[in-house]
Amino acid sequence: MSKIFLIIIVICLLCTTQNFAQVIHISLDLKNHKNDAANITGCVLEPNTANYKMYIHSGVCSATTPNVPDSMDCQDPTYVWEHVVGDWGQDNGFGLMTEQLDSIWDIYIDVDTFYSNPATISQTGQGSAGASTPKPMGASAYSMGFVFRNEDGTIGGITGGCTDFFVFNLHQGNTNVDVGLPGFTLPDTVFSVNNSLNPTSVREVVNVSFETAYPNPFTNQIKFTYHVPKTAKGVDFSIYNTLGQKIRTLYYGDMDSGVYTILWDGKSDLGSEVQQGAYYAIISNGKSSKFEVIIKQ
Repeated sequence: MSKIFLIIIVICLLCTTQNFAQVIHISLDLKNHKNDAANITGCVLEPNTANYKMYIHSGVCSATTPNVPDSMDCQDPTYVWEHVVGDWGQDNGFGLMTEQLDSIWDIYIDVDTFYSNPATISQTGQGSAGASTPKPMGASAYSMGFVFRNEDGTIGGITGGCTDFFVFNLHQGNTNVDVGLPGFTLPDTVFSVNNSLNPTSVREVVNVSFETAYPNPFTNQIKFTYHVPKTAKGVDFSIYNTLGQKIRTLYYGDMDSGVYTILWDGKSDLGSEVQQGAYYAIISNGKSSKFEVIIKQ
């Protein structure tokens, strides 16, 4: 049987009230990658333990440190790990992905904030090029590298002799994934890559669209109005923080055509009040997504 995993990457430019935010959506499909002898040649193996977690260990290159002097150096895989989030083998939530469906994991990454927080930046990263550092806020990310792992790092995206995954020319909206070096691919593997660039909102990716999110910014609650033009299967309407972690599921299930409203009271799934700041309201059908930036005051 052919061994297939899918990595779906959507890069979107969203316009908030003041500036643009570059958001990356990575979806990892592990349904056909069980951790057994038949799949030993695969590069991403699924743990066979119950209730495991999936992390992404990733870095970007902005050419803003002395040992990465030019943006062209970001095309070198050595320098891609200039700003790294993720501590291998530690279950600390940095880069933790969300399981949307059985064996399908995803994460939304706000490039500017995700790689700029000194509290979450890994101290290892560039190898011979130097230690990882926080990305300056507003600096362009020219390339990205990533691998996947379970919570203790015993199973990961470099299993089976394969190397890291890279996206070059990230600042231009490119989402083509290279393995090790540009032009290399994975055996028995299919990458499905989507790219959407829109300065206001993403309204054409899924057959569900936002009509309004009011008030935005909000203090106590926000009401979303959204349109379903035809029956949609497996709709997930959730709130994510800027670290790409799902904090609240507002709806999951099938939907008939129509116009719907839903409220968010500013609380997490655990019932605690979330902090002030930016969040993402995301509608997904398991294959593609669209989102709106919302601000809690």
